[in-house]
Formats: sequence, C-alpha cells, structure tokens
Amino acid sequence: MAILESETIMDDNTPVYYGYIYIADGVIVRNYNIFEGTIKDLKKELNAKEIRRCELFAPERSNSKIGDMA
Repeated sequence: MAILESETIMDDNTPVYYGYIYIADGVIVRNYNIFEGTIKDLKKELNAKEIRRCELFAPERSNSKIGDMA
C-alpha cells in the first residue's frame, strides 16, 4: 500500500474518534475499538507501533469519481 504525503504519523496525544479510519502499521483499520481515548490508547489496543491519518482520496483528486481513480 502506498502512503500518501498527507497520511502523516499521528501524535500519541491526539484524540481518536469511534468509526474513523486510520492506518495502523500499514494496514487500514476502522476504529470500532475505542469510544474515547488517544492515539496512544489505539496503538495499545491494536498492538501497533505507528498510527497514521488515512486519506481515502488525495486532496487534489477529492472531486474525482471512484472509477476515475484508476
């Protein structure tokens, strides 16, 4: 999986949100584990070394249709 420039490593003190998508050690995950907490809590729950923000579409292509993303 290619990491986009905007998919930065998140600080341990950043809040996490239930249902949001993150990248944990290179794997896309949806947070159904923690209702309230921080990236540090999510890392512990997932046994992950790093958590990145997940950008499903690159910002410059955000208005493209899914079929156009190939």
